[in-house]
Amino acid sequence: MFFYQSEDAGAYSRRATGLQHLAFMVPTRAAVHTVHDHVARVGNDVLYAPQEFPQYAPPYYATFWHDPFGFMLEAVCHYDRD
Repeated sequence: MFFYQSEDAGAYSRRATGLQHLAFMVPTRAAVHTVHDHVARVGNDVLYAPQEFPQYAPPYYATFWHDPFGFMLEAVCHYDRD
């Protein structure tokens, strides 16, 4: 996957055409907490602390945040693989 800088000026919007949300699968729930702790420490906007999301295909344990550019990112663990 490649990402290129936009040639047109303008703020990013999650409601516009393009990348809306990027999820990273991690092997353990502990890794979800590690990501959350790092994101909070560096000052990103945490949307959801690590928790179960029963509305998604269970098991779904994740944390969500906005990166400095406004993209919604997620770290998710479906099954602990210690």
